[in-house]
Amino acid sequence: MSENEHNPENLRLAYAEANNNLRHYSSLRFAVLSVFFAVLGGVVSVAFGIIEIKSPSPQSIFMWARIAGLIFTIVFFSIEILCHLNLDHFQRVANELEDQLGYHQLKTRKFRFPRPFYFTWGMYSSLLIFWLISIVQSA
Repeated sequence: MSENEHNPENLRLAYAEANNNLRHYSSLRFAVLSVFFAVLGGVVSVAFGIIEIKSPSPQSIFMWARIAGLIFTIVFFSIEILCHLNLDHFQRVANELEDQLGYHQLKTRKFRFPRPFYFTWGMYSSLLIFWLISIVQSA
């Protein structure tokens, strides 16, 4: 790093940006989960015949909707993993900058409750298993 990058004002700016990125990916995680549940509701309603299908072969539509449910779950789970990796990265960056700036906002947090990714990863994993079983049973 150049000497200019170690300037306290530049370090504070970098710290603010790391915190902004933490907020962004935390908010994105919540927004993605909301969109996932909306998509999941539509797919489930088709996959399990909750809505009427006017087709000569509704069974094939049910099967394709279940496959779509599996694909959507994989896609949204991948986005969740990406958000988690970004959050971890910017947490590390902010922690390193706190050491240099003498701040104690993030580094001194003590988690007594399991981190959110345990729940979301558990949910996505359960849904992956659910869709796979659903596809196999309907085949």
